[in-house]
Amino acid sequence: MTEDISRIESVKSKVDSPAYLLDDKLLENNCKSLGQLQKETGVSILLALKAFSVPSAFKIISPHLTGTCASSLNEARIASEHFGKEIHVYSPAYNDDDFDELLEYASCIVFNSFTQWRKYKDRITRSNIDIGIRFNAGHSKDDIKLYDARAADCRLGAELDSLQGFDFERINGLHCHALFRGSAEDFTTLWRTIEPTIGPLLKNMQWLNFGGGHLLTDPNYNLEILKPLLIEIQEKYALQVYLEPGQAVVSNAGYLIATVLDIPREGFAIVDCSPIAHMPEVLEMSSAPVLIGAEVGNKRKHVYQIGSNSCVSGDVIGKYSFKQPLKPGDRLVFSDMAHYTMVRNSNFNGLKTPSIYHLRSSGQVDLIKRFTYDDFFSRLS
Repeated sequence: MTEDISRIESVKSKVDSPAYLLDDKLLENNCKSLGQLQKETGVSILLALKAFSVPSAFKIISPHLTGTCASSLNEARIASEHFGKEIHVYSPAYNDDDFDELLEYASCIVFNSFTQWRKYKDRITRSNIDIGIRFNAGHSKDDIKLYDARAADCRLGAELDSLQGFDFERINGLHCHALFRGSAEDFTTLWRTIEPTIGPLLKNMQWLNFGGGHLLTDPNYNLEILKPLLIEIQEKYALQVYLEPGQAVVSNAGYLIATVLDIPREGFAIVDCSPIAHMPEVLEMSSAPVLIGAEVGNKRKHVYQIGSNSCVSGDVIGKYSFKQPLKPGDRLVFSDMAHYTMVRNSNFNGLKTPSIYHLRSSGQVDLIKRFTYDDFFSRLS
């Protein structure tokens, strides 16, 4: 960790501000770990493009994973053109205008409901495309409501009980996305809960997809619990298990570098990045990200509430404390900023979109994309 921080500190002044910086070395370490998990268990792991879809990083990720999962025509196309391998597609409802083109890219189509399956089944003429149905596990442990895909009132997936008696002819697999930043223990609970209902259905299935939310590369994730369970499921039901992590693929491998613009008064700092525009999970989860060289809260002498340069009073990253006082021009480095940032950022207030860089294993820093006024103008013109 100290070595990684030193690498970032040595280059933070060499990039634009604000900027997303992807560390190739850390990204590849994550992917190697996931590749090893596939090898040891036989499971197939897909990159969730909804969390991270930067093509310049695909050449690092693709050799280690089975493929990608897409949520739209755009994601499926970018996977086809830049990632390759298997492309699984799921959407709560498909758009008529997109569907036929989507089939050109997809190796697997998952339907959210039986009505969607009935609507589109006759348009699927390829014999080599897999078909799946998503179901809702229906049990919740009171996660953040915005991300809770297990709640009984969630629109995502057919109700678990409705699977009974359905004609699964032409259906190759079942899909269940029911975890949010889940542990191996959470996965075990999920499986033991749904197995009595779906177990009898799996004898005619070729695969079972447990979706995303698996923090597989987190140092605290207990892989020794997960591995035998994955093997057990696949051997017992003679099928392929898929996992679709997003965060785990890029966990702690990306940074957001920002600059202090002003210290308007004691205890406040304004920077050139924004949670609303550049790091939305900060506001949604009400959690301050790790800021290298600082502590969350008031543990050190110099304490600042760090906020954005937008017009929204609540557009605040968090309260941090430092050994030395901040001053305009200081560079700040927020860690674990690869997932759900670049794919979700916006030009709210016309704020500058962070440039995208790669920090290569050699220490070289490469600019991938610098956003300009033309990018801002073309979005709405």
